[in-house]
Amino acid sequence: MKSKLRKYKKGPKLAVLIFVALLINLFAISANAEREIISVDFEQGAFNFLSRGGDEELTVSDEEAHGGKYSLKTTNRTVSWHGPVLEIGQMIRPGEYEISVWARLLKGTPGDFKLSSQVGRYGAASYINIDIVPVTQGDGWVQLKGTYQYPRYASDFVTVYIEHDDPEAEYYIDDLLITELSTINVQETALNGFIKNQNEGTVNWLMWVSIVIGLIGLAGIFITVITYRKNGKK
Repeated sequence: MKSKLRKYKKGPKLAVLIFVALLINLFAISANAEREIISVDFEQGAFNFLSRGGDEELTVSDEEAHGGKYSLKTTNRTVSWHGPVLEIGQMIRPGEYEISVWARLLKGTPGDFKLSSQVGRYGAASYINIDIVPVTQGDGWVQLKGTYQYPRYASDFVTVYIEHDDPEAEYYIDDLLITELSTINVQETALNGFIKNQNEGTVNWLMWVSIVIGLIGLAGIFITVITYRKNGKK
């Protein structure tokens, strides 16, 4: 009796360890504390903001400011997607981010301010509206704020930009803040190497594979525990 108990005593523990190791090997998901990545108040200049269309004029101005003395003024727009843009691809990791900015309409018809992000270039580019806020000229400063999760295999080219429906609208922006809420770190295993250059849909397929393996692991734990109990009663 005692020898049989000793034989199966380590069974459940071993099964649990194997199950945990499988999950860690496929996906290591770390929920980090919130971390401020980018903060721009334009008190020291335009930071790395550029004109998205190439024709807009961006000026650090003391005419209006949400906080401090300066803001970034955008003029000479000719299409709605023109506006100030900041490339952040080298500053972020795959994970969820909160992005916020303040904007004020200087000139233009009532319409929507849009805080957006572009991932990738040319035909492979995707465009995400993080927040949309309707404004009129008399609204003063309005906040655009939202969250987005950048995928593991996103392009290195990632931008955030602020646009307005009216192609001739002029406006200010101020106090941009990008905060890292959590990150996802996929382990570099042989399987990950196979899908490294694939699109996000393939990554979702891999997630389903990990779920199936996890269920198999749970089934193994259940069978091991049942076997342990049956042999323990003998």
